[in-house]
Amino acid sequence: MRIHRSLGIEPDETRRVTLAFLYFFFLLSSYYAIRPVRDEMGILAGVDQLQWLFTATFVVMLAVAPLFGHISARYPRRTLVPMIYLFFAASLPVGLALASMPKTLPPQTAHGG
Repeated sequence: MRIHRSLGIEPDETRRVTLAFLYFFFLLSSYYAIRPVRDEMGILAGVDQLQWLFTATFVVMLAVAPLFGHISARYPRRTLVPMIYLFFAASLPVGLALASMPKTLPPQTAHGG
């Protein structure tokens, strides 16, 4: 095939290159799908809460990165990547179900001043 020669791909590498392309494509697609939801959540929390939201995100990512490093050192990539995809694929419906649950708030009281 001409595409193999133009990209410098050996015939036995076609499957791996295709899977790598699909992983990257779906990663970027999910980012652009979730980004408006993230922005809307930030707006709903209020502009005054954005600094706290960014700080909390930074702290959580700072804590999760070493955990991911430890897990990735223990499991082979062939096992780890499907486990991570399965975790996040299962998290999306759970998050949507929790978000669609009716919220019961205590009655608001008027504050006199």
